[in-house]
Amino acid sequence: MTLFFKSSVGFNLFTILLLSLFRYFDKDELESVHTSWLMLNGFEIYIDFFQHHHPFFYHTISPLIDLFGENVSTLIYLRLVMFLLFLSIIYISGAITSLLFNDDKGVLWATLFFLTSLSMFSQSALEIRPDTLQTLFSLISIFLLLKNKSRPSLFLLFLSALMVAMALLFLQKAVFVTFSIFSLQCYWMIRKEFNWKGIFLYWLFFFIALSPYYFFLLYHHKFTNYLFWNWTLNFHFSDSFSPFITLRKSFLYNHFIWIFFIVGFIFSFIRKHYELLILCFTMLLCPFAVRAPYDQYFMASSPFVCIIAAKAAVDFFEIRRSAIFVFMLSLAIPQGYFYYNLIAYPNRDQLNKIDWILKNSSPNQYVYDGDIQFNIYRQDLDFFWYSTNPLNGGLKTFQKLNAYTYNIHDLINRCQPKIISSTFIKNLNHPVILNFYTPSTTYPDLFLRKD
Repeated sequence: MTLFFKSSVGFNLFTILLLSLFRYFDKDELESVHTSWLMLNGFEIYIDFFQHHHPFFYHTISPLIDLFGENVSTLIYLRLVMFLLFLSIIYISGAITSLLFNDDKGVLWATLFFLTSLSMFSQSALEIRPDTLQTLFSLISIFLLLKNKSRPSLFLLFLSALMVAMALLFLQKAVFVTFSIFSLQCYWMIRKEFNWKGIFLYWLFFFIALSPYYFFLLYHHKFTNYLFWNWTLNFHFSDSFSPFITLRKSFLYNHFIWIFFIVGFIFSFIRKHYELLILCFTMLLCPFAVRAPYDQYFMASSPFVCIIAAKAAVDFFEIRRSAIFVFMLSLAIPQGYFYYNLIAYPNRDQLNKIDWILKNSSPNQYVYDGDIQFNIYRQDLDFFWYSTNPLNGGLKTFQKLNAYTYNIHDLINRCQPKIISSTFIKNLNHPVILNFYTPSTTYPDLFLRKD
């Protein structure tokens, strides 16, 4: 059985590598690359252009964009970097599993198989997004904290606090992990396995690790600005849907994992695996507090879901070995979904369009995109360069809170962009477009400025 799980993990990793290389790029990925490019070229985040996430991930990949160059190949190279980070998450998830189940190889490999099969996790973790680094640092922090429990060390406690602070600096979602860690510490304290001193030191280390960045913001009078764009604005976004929609979709593609998870939850409760349950359910339930809980909101909880499911699966197959053949047949669904995404949503057309933009404009010219579909290495017309949907999004949310004029025709007239998209432009017959732009013969949604 262990051999089956090992070979399946290898097959899954190969499939995910193919997805990294050839699957379409999510708009969030293009947002990350363009944000990093802007910062690399001297534009200041929250001041010169709109962004509502922490800046550390963009600082991290900026040198890579500088190294690989302003071309479409850079997107593939960045995906490969994210694949290495994905492998790191898989590794640390395995380390946590071994720590919780005393190096049980069956549970370890079943966990890794489930985690690499879980589409909700894998298809998000391969993308160029801050969620991947946030998840990696969060899991390292939890591993170190669990290690500290079995072998108390002030240094391990400090490292764990440092890692969760790093996770928060990369993305605000790590606040869910801080809640999970604090809940676990409170449970240990009730059981007299942790004390107030340990909790105090841990969170003291945490705030000390965060303090340089926040002191920097305060010293340069940027804290209020940071607070608004990263927290206040996000709380007011109008886009909203239920977490059950995300979980229901995950159940559709990975029903066998969720079935084993439900069974595993019951057995974990009976066997008093409370640490695992606390970590899993605090992180799993936290996305219910947000307005738009996309797949990436469940990335940090996914390893713990898979650990619980894996333990139940291993126990089940040890009793009913013949059932593994039925299980193997069910693998066709998630694998089929992976390859469906690979075939139905290739990235070649995206890359060709981006390359066309680069060849038909120069670095000092403006390009209007409006929806992060193709512009990654050219200047934008307005502070709100994306999320400009007139019905919802960042621009609409900001206009509910503050007076802000956004007129796309005035912006086109002032900036004279070399290329414009028809995205969110109601009147394409406006004189500023009709008199100065001609439709592209290659891409009907794009217009080139007449020379």
